[in-house]
Amino acid sequence: MHYLFCLDRIDDALAVLPRIDPALVRGRMQYAYVAAYAACLRGDLAAASRLAAPWREHPVDRWRNRFAALEAMIDEAAGGQVAAVVDPDDRNQRMRASAAREPALDLVVERGVITLQHHALERCEVRFYRMDVELLFSRQPFVQGDVERFSWIEPGLVLDVALAGDGRTAVPIPPALIGANLVIEVVAQGMRKAVAHYAHDLVVRVAQAFGQIRVARASTQAPLPATYVKVYARQSGGQVVFYKDGYTDPRGLFDYATLSTDDLDRVERFALLVSAADAGATIVETTPPPR
Repeated sequence: MHYLFCLDRIDDALAVLPRIDPALVRGRMQYAYVAAYAACLRGDLAAASRLAAPWREHPVDRWRNRFAALEAMIDEAAGGQVAAVVDPDDRNQRMRASAAREPALDLVVERGVITLQHHALERCEVRFYRMDVELLFSRQPFVQGDVERFSWIEPGLVLDVALAGDGRTAVPIPPALIGANLVIEVVAQGMRKAVAHYAHDLVVRVAQAFGQIRVARASTQAPLPATYVKVYARQSGGQVVFYKDGYTDPRGLFDYATLSTDDLDRVERFALLVSAADAGATIVETTPPPR
């Protein structure tokens, strides 16, 4: 069973364990170690802790350290902090402890609130950049993959945010910027994360297999006819070209892929600007339908 664990054949190893009678095993300590590890993999942390506890004071350093490292893993899996290095000669433990001290930062924007996910950080800056979606799209259609370039522009507003340890911090979008299309950037200790945030009341459903989108008003789910759609394509050589434009039909449908030429054969990815007069604008990216 230990051999199967070493090969990362987890399912096979877990299937072998129930067939072993602990009363017939001579190496009770070794069995307890492997069984406790298997219990961790099954998510049964209480059983893992129960199996490991009798051996935490074992007189042999090598095994005492192994069980101490195992109990530290159980505590961490239960939501505790990453334990200090038990055995300084164990490279994996040293790497794990170093990785646990590495700062991390990410963000998500939903319903006017920026949620920061952070680790080992005390402060960060949240920077806001206004953007003209239609102008920006015409100049850089695949802007969602290129928001980092806004770091070269002076932000319109900067917030200094205190981060309370590890976890999540919610930052509401300032009232003056609600309803604006923004690039929101978070900066801390040399790390930079940025996302595009579009203030709109649109739902765009992409039927990638058929090369169609369906546009509706998010607040009512009603179809939005006569919504303008502009499509750019990135071709296989990397060139970005205008592909087509038009308006959604009475059902809110628009075919973004079909042309009377063979241009679709050279497309790697589409970028679509969807703009409604009274519901705002957004940009979506998708792949061409299978051919």
